[in-house]
Amino acid sequence: MRLSPLLPLVFLVACSQVDNSGGPPPSGDSVSFVDLDLPTDFFCESMADDAVMVAVEADMDALFEACFPLAVIAGEARQPWLDLLAATDAEDALVFAVGSAGGCIGDAWIEDIKLDGSTLRPWMLKEDSSYGRNQVACTADWGISQHLVRVEGAAAADSIELTLGVFNPELPGAPDRPAIL
Repeated sequence: MRLSPLLPLVFLVACSQVDNSGGPPPSGDSVSFVDLDLPTDFFCESMADDAVMVAVEADMDALFEACFPLAVIAGEARQPWLDLLAATDAEDALVFAVGSAGGCIGDAWIEDIKLDGSTLRPWMLKEDSSYGRNQVACTADWGISQHLVRVEGAAAADSIELTLGVFNPELPGAPDRPAIL
């Protein structure tokens, strides 16, 4: 009886397991959030895998400065953000989150947001087709996945920490994609 030379590889793949769930969610209590459309032409290329809370106009100005350090954002560009802030209840806040993308990195989304004491903890999941695999070549293309949400009760938080979960959509155990993507 002759065994296939691929048998050890098949055994290795079948018996090795990787946590493909996106990892554990951050600690805290889940809070409600609603996805919002980003104001047009807003592309924050200076942030990657990070989140910012925007509760007042000064937070918005800090976000603009971080995203566009050499530009003055005025007039028409500011108005959509001011409108979003005006439509946000005083106890709520906007959260702007950015996930890096490109190469083997696919879509990213905010899966959940937790309030842990005074820290807001968004949980962003990112698809990565190289995760859980060996010797995968990816292009060096780079991009970002931007998300803006309105979070109930977020104004009570005084800090924000993004938890990033990575998974391979092509392997078993991957989270379901939300319908909005």
